[in-house]
Amino acid sequence: MAENPAPRIFGMVTTQHSSEYTHHALQTFFASTELRAQDRFLLIDNDKSFQSNIWMTFSGIERIVNEHPLSFAENVNRVMRESSEYQGDLYFLNNDLIFTPNWITPLVNITDAIVSPLGNQQVQHSSPNFTWRNALELKDYLQHQSEFEVMVSQLPKQNRYLPVIALGFFCVKIPYRVYSAVGPMVISYGKGGGEDTDYCLRSHLKGFPTMFATASYVLHFNQRSTGAIEAPQVKTGREIQYRAEFLKRWGPHLTKIAIDHNLGPISEFGLSEYAKEHNYREIILKLHSLLP
Repeated sequence: MAENPAPRIFGMVTTQHSSEYTHHALQTFFASTELRAQDRFLLIDNDKSFQSNIWMTFSGIERIVNEHPLSFAENVNRVMRESSEYQGDLYFLNNDLIFTPNWITPLVNITDAIVSPLGNQQVQHSSPNFTWRNALELKDYLQHQSEFEVMVSQLPKQNRYLPVIALGFFCVKIPYRVYSAVGPMVISYGKGGGEDTDYCLRSHLKGFPTMFATASYVLHFNQRSTGAIEAPQVKTGREIQYRAEFLKRWGPHLTKIAIDHNLGPISEFGLSEYAKEHNYREIILKLHSLLP
């Protein structure tokens, strides 16, 4: 083991309309995560709105105030540049998460893949009086917090890694070895959407898979930084923009698979054996080669 291992760089973005979630994310992160002296936690105030002094109560938080709001990809790239200076692994965390004990343990030693915990979007657990479903409000957690803690304590401890073609970057580790090869996130997708899926496909093409760690679990309130406060027409416009960009870059078949979660092209083009082997790189190569 190196005498002075590189720091782990954690990045989290807070906004005016999601600051209440940020408080609970910070509290549970620092209660559940064992940090080393060299690790850094960057709290990005995206719109100069975070008035709470809670960040000052935790050792190691560095507050960064953006001059103007940045997109998801731009904020990730900012933290990625900081991480690169130290050759450190990057952990990018949504601010609408509840962290659980030992969530980071299955992620720490992964150096050659993008890896994420499971969340309630991937698997819905139940406690006696509540189901931890896909769409949750903060009040659901606060009203059933003790049940949640009991439920988490009973989750399976044995870990395995579940390969996928892509995953959302709600709580993601991108090791230095990966992002130094893949490069920064594409910013032309707009405010938020598509850029994380794009990054996963690019990672596969560089030889780095993407996967979930099944023994790592966080609660995710889902889009409280963006979608919950968007007018319908704004959300529709954002989705049209990122879908058009993804279609331009990756073509209709990969758009159907990675954005629409429709696996039809895999069987249509005789790629089922690759899917069984989790050989997503070959699937991406073959479908991308069909572009004119």
